[in-house]
Amino acid sequence: MEKSMDFKILERAQRELKKLPTKDPELSAEVYTRIQQLRNGEFEKLNIRPIIRKNGKYKMKEIRIFNPNSFRIFFVEIFEKDGCTYVIDCRKKKVDKFDSEYFKTLDRCLESELKNMD
Repeated sequence: MEKSMDFKILERAQRELKKLPTKDPELSAEVYTRIQQLRNGEFEKLNIRPIIRKNGKYKMKEIRIFNPNSFRIFFVEIFEKDGCTYVIDCRKKKVDKFDSEYFKTLDRCLESELKNMD
């Protein structure tokens, strides 16, 4: 088991996580388990896919959860700056594809976080 260096859950993701226990306790337990596995570097236990997009600033990935609804946890690993994994957002997947504007918003959230660290 490989442990990730640093780990941070951004405010945007924290807000979504706070809503889960009352909306869907079973899904909440699944999501928190997956986040802990990500934190511990247990990648082989996760259903991780890269987000394929043009002109994306960061190499974003998603953890896919099917329970019974589709749910996604979006994260980025930045090794060159601070060796940290950032959970940017998480949400139920209601459509086949998230639009490009959504990912641009996630890029801006991460950019803001990184700027605040300097």
